[in-house]
Parts: sequence; C-alpha cells; structure tokens
Amino acid sequence: MMLSGTVGILTQNAHAESNEETWGLLQTVVRGDAYMYDICDWQMRNEYTGKFGGCYTISLSFLDHVRTEIGDYLVAIATVYENDSGESTQNLFLIDVDTFAVKNVDSKQHFAKSLSDTVLWIGKFTPEIVLKEGTKIATLGSYFPEGADMVVRSKTISDGEESYVVGYSVLKDSSVVINPRLAMPISGTVYSTTNLYPAPQKLFEFKLSSFQSANGLVPNMANLDNGTSQASSFDELTDESLDDEVSIPQKVIPQKEPQKTSEKLGKYPSVKNQHYGIG
Repeated sequence: MMLSGTVGILTQNAHAESNEETWGLLQTVVRGDAYMYDICDWQMRNEYTGKFGGCYTISLSFLDHVRTEIGDYLVAIATVYENDSGESTQNLFLIDVDTFAVKNVDSKQHFAKSLSDTVLWIGKFTPEIVLKEGTKIATLGSYFPEGADMVVRSKTISDGEESYVVGYSVLKDSSVVINPRLAMPISGTVYSTTNLYPAPQKLFEFKLSSFQSANGLVPNMANLDNGTSQASSFDELTDESLDDEVSIPQKVIPQKEPQKTSEKLGKYPSVKNQHYGIG
C-alpha cells in the first residue's frame, strides 16, 4: 500500500541578519567529507520488486561540485548496504544543490530518491535556517485546516556541541536535529501530517552513525544528538508498518578513507560535459 507523504507549502523566510547564525543543507561540504547514515524509509518503493518500505545503511563520500548547463550538482560516491539482500553496491550520486533531488548515475534509483526524501528532506523547505528558537520554517499541509507549522523548537549544548531541533507536531512530534558545524542533519523522525488514523503514519527515520572530515573536524558523536531527537534507537527500533523481513541497519565501516583536502566544493569553477569514473 502506498503511503501518503507530507505536502510542504513554502513560506517566505527572510535572509538572516549579520548577527544571526544560520544553517544551510550541504552549504559547507568540502571535498573528502564522508557521512554514514542508518535509514528506515516507509515510503521507498523498490523499483525491482515493487515492495514499499525498507531499512539500509548508506555512506556518502563527496568528490566534487559540477556546474552544467542543466543543473548544479554535488558528486558523491554512495555505498549502499542493503538489509534485505545483505548486498552492498557502490554508486555515483548526483545531488542537485537547488532541489536536493538525487540521481544515481548507475542504477537502483529508489535509494537515490530515498536519500532525497529522508536525510535531504529538510532542505526542500528553505535554503537557509535561522538558528533561533521559535523561527518559522514552513507551514505543511495537514488533515487539520490550520496546517502544521515547522519551527526551530529548541537548542541544546552538551560538552560544547550545539544541536537544534527543527520540527512540527500533528498528534505526534516530528523532528530533524541539526548541528551548525555539520553540513548534513544528525537525525530525524518524521510522521505524516495527513495520514493520521488509526495513528500517524511514520514516513521515515534516520541517524548519522559516523562522520569523517577532510578538514580535521572531529565532532563528539556521543553529544551531537543530545537525546533531543524523537528517533528511536536503531538497535531497538520496531514498527508494525515495516514488514517482518525488513531488518534494522547494522553498523558498518566505510570501505574508503576520504581524500585529505579542505577545498570547499562551492568554490569550484564551472565544468561542462565532464564525466567521472569510479576507479
């Protein structure tokens, strides 16, 4: 059964004043940064089997920033560890920096789309978030006529690590946790605003399991989330909306070390018709 998703209605978000700290998805990525996530996506449809829902682990190692006549993309090697089959595949992902749509150059588009719909979901509402409690990000279409306001809900500091919770509530709390020092979210648990009965449908859940920085940034992983996310532990996660045969992601080690360079991807010049191979 196809699951209904949230529908976002963008609201005008004024650019931050100079004295306000902001965060933008992927804005500070540098070549060689590597992120690994455990993801459960109840909306994902396997393009080969037709099955909905699944859990997997994905590592992303950023390679370059390519500007073409048809789009502006970040290029990343994506290693996907499938829980259903136990297989792992290496893919070349193109991430549109304007829409956060993801294309797999090779195959298995459902994992590319799932990444866009989960870890990159928050970026589709605004290019920049003012990190101030109470800041309104967007109003989402809802079963209820007033809609659901997505706001910056709280800030937590633990051993020097700042975390901000961005989310909304329609019968259940939905949240995405971000850290100003990281270009991608830490964790997230999101429920539908329209499919509410007999209980709100969980759409997706993800958590950052490891991070390698090309510029020497070593965040304290134990303090990044600070327990502020609504996400359950992936070691304990169970949900009746996932089939029994869909297992929870197992922690894995990235196969490749990131390149040691701190050049900011956004500074690369325009590149046209350039092709990348996986060596």
